[in-house]
Amino acid sequence: MFQPRNAASHAEEGLSLTREAVDRAVALCEGAGVRLLVILSSCKEHAYYPLVAERLPDETRKKAQPGWLWTRLQEYCEQRGIDCVVLGPVFQEQATKGEQLFFETDAHWNPAGHRLAARTIAARLPREWRRPK
Repeated sequence: MFQPRNAASHAEEGLSLTREAVDRAVALCEGAGVRLLVILSSCKEHAYYPLVAERLPDETRKKAQPGWLWTRLQEYCEQRGIDCVVLGPVFQEQATKGEQLFFETDAHWNPAGHRLAARTIAARLPREWRRPK
């Protein structure tokens, strides 16, 4: 939830490795004659952040940057013309309406979270990728 301040941080290193993996995936897909669709998942902390933000100390709230990682990965994909679906904002919107999208005892999506992800991804798929009804 908090963007690292130090450029040499583990998060920055992980972001760099993720970009490299996306580039390799693009090359593999191009070699196979298919398009890559990157799905940027949502985490529980980001989805429910607006519901707890007002309870956080001002200093903590000022440092918080929920969604910074997805934003940077989305920008990376857009710069390279890679199809990308970002689930974070959709999950956050539904969570702030009171929808339970994650299991209470861990960070995995519950059935409602899986349905929301499936609907969101399906809506963004190019028509030629969709199964006929």
